[in-house]
Amino acid sequence: MGMIFEGELRRCRILLEPNVHRTQHNCRNSQRFSGDPINYTAFGGTQYRPLWLAIGWALIASVVLLSLVSLPVSPPQAQSDKVGHVIAYAVLMFWFCQLYTRRRARFVLALALLGMGCGLEFVQHVVGRSFEYQDMLANAAGIAAGWAAAPPRTPYVLARIEARFLRRRPDSG
Repeated sequence: MGMIFEGELRRCRILLEPNVHRTQHNCRNSQRFSGDPINYTAFGGTQYRPLWLAIGWALIASVVLLSLVSLPVSPPQAQSDKVGHVIAYAVLMFWFCQLYTRRRARFVLALALLGMGCGLEFVQHVVGRSFEYQDMLANAAGIAAGWAAAPPRTPYVLARIEARFLRRRPDSG
C-alpha cells in the first residue's frame, strides 16, 4: 500500500460515527506521508476514548469553576480577560472535535459550548461577578477558532498521543 501526501489527506472526506469503525473516504491509505502508522480516519473508536472524554469533562469543569469563583488576581488591562475566554473555549472545542468528527456532532457541540458560556455569564451576574456581552462574543470566537483548527485541517493530536505513549507493547517473555 502506498503512502499519501499531507495534502491528499486533507482532501479526504472523513465521515465517522463515534465508536464505529466505519470510514468513508477516497484516499488510498489513511497514513500520513511521514510514515506514522496512525489511522487518523478511524480515531472515533479507540480504547482510550473514555479517558479522553473524562479529560474533556475535567476541562469543562475547570472552565465552569474558573468562571464562577472570584479570583483575587485581576487582569493587567481592562479587556485582557477576553483573551482567556477565547483560549478556554478554543481548547474545549478543539479537544472535543478530536473525539467527534461528524459535522452534525460538532455543530451540536458548538451550540452546547455557546450555551454553556452564555449561561455562565448569567450565573456570574447572580453570584456577584461581572456580566458582559463581550465575554459571550469572546466565547463564540474561541469556539469558532477551535473548530477551525480541528482535524482534518490539523493532525489528530489525541491519536498521536495514543500511538506514541499509550499503545500496547508486546509482552517480552
